[in-house]
Amino acid sequence: MAFWKFFKSLGIPTAGEAAGKALISHFGSFEKIRAASINTLKSVEGIGEKTAEIIHHFLKQNSKLIDNLLIYVELEFPKTGKLSGKTFCLSGGFAEGKKHWQERIENLGGKTTSGVGKKVDYLVAGDGSGSKSDKAKELGIPILTIDDLKKML
Repeated sequence: MAFWKFFKSLGIPTAGEAAGKALISHFGSFEKIRAASINTLKSVEGIGEKTAEIIHHFLKQNSKLIDNLLIYVELEFPKTGKLSGKTFCLSGGFAEGKKHWQERIENLGGKTTSGVGKKVDYLVAGDGSGSKSDKAKELGIPILTIDDLKKML
């Protein structure tokens, strides 16, 4: 099971898929996440102080339960590949669905994010991209079509 899916399934308030992806990208292992202090957790991009406190407390309080779950679950960690080190934001609608393309990118080592910011390398614009395309243009972020993305894959 992908780490972020396992992390999301723990049901930690304020910490779901995005937090799981950010944490594993930063730390590289669940053991390091579990051992991290609140200050270290809040240093991860996308993790605020309150969320860091909630995650830290949850992981400490539920340590035995998590250990028991890990007996039955094999965690999969982010892959490396030709998109390693690249961050993509997908905006708008896609015939195959956004999740399909996110998984393709992540399987090749890339990261996906829901917002356009300075750390985004590419915006993949589907139908109705709108304001995210405008922000990407403003920041000078290359805007790709699905055909452009397919060529990178």
